[in-house]
Amino acid sequence: MCGEGRGRFEGASGPGACRPAGRRPDQKETPTDAQLAVVSRTGDLAAFEELVTRYQRRVFGLCYRLLGRYHDAEDASQEALLRAYRSLSLYDPTRPFDRWLLTIAANCCVSMLRRRRPRTVAVAEETAEAGAREAGAANVARSPGPAEEAESREFAQAVAKAIAGLEDAFRLPLVLFHQEEMRYEDIAQALRLPLGTVKSRVHRARAQLYDQLTRAGFLKEGSQR
Repeated sequence: MCGEGRGRFEGASGPGACRPAGRRPDQKETPTDAQLAVVSRTGDLAAFEELVTRYQRRVFGLCYRLLGRYHDAEDASQEALLRAYRSLSLYDPTRPFDRWLLTIAANCCVSMLRRRRPRTVAVAEETAEAGAREAGAANVARSPGPAEEAESREFAQAVAKAIAGLEDAFRLPLVLFHQEEMRYEDIAQALRLPLGTVKSRVHRARAQLYDQLTRAGFLKEGSQR
C-alpha cells in the first residue's frame, strides 16, 4: 500500500508520494541535498556529515582559490561549514544547496580578506601555481602531444598568475562566476554588493585578463575575450 514502509527521506515531495514502480522494498534511495538539510535541522548529525562529505572538497577548493593560502583556506572552509550548520533554519529547500553553501563560504573568505594585510607577491604566485595545477589536471583526459601539452601548461600558468594578480575586488567575483559558476545574484549576496557592481567587476576583470594575456603574447589583439 502506498505510504507504507517509508524511510526517513522518502515522501519528501508530499504526503502520499509512492515509491517508483519496480523498486524493491529494501532498496533505499540516495537522499538529495535538500532532504539531508531538512533532516539535519532536527539535530541529525549523521545527515549533516553526509553533506560535509559531499561538499567539503569543493568548499575548500573555492576558499583556496579566493585566499591563496592553504591554512587560511582550511580555516575558512571549516568556518563556512559551521556557519551552514548553524544557519540551516534559513535554508530554502527549493534552492540548490551547493549554491547556498558556496555563498556562505565566499562570505567567510571575504571576511578573512578584510582582516588580512594586503596580499604579497608570494601569495599571488602560490595561487597561480594552484590554479595551474588544477588546469593541468583537467586537461589530462585529452592526452595532447608534448608540444601541445607544454603550450597548454604555459597558457594555464599565465591565466592563473593573471587571476592571482587581480585586486581582490575583481578576482573574487571573477572566480565565483567562471570557476564556481555561481549566478550574479548569489555572488552579490555573498560579497554584499549591488548586482550591477558585481556584473561590472566581472566585466572589468575579464578586460584586465585579456589585456595582460595579449601583452604576454598568448592572445591576439582583437580576439574574443
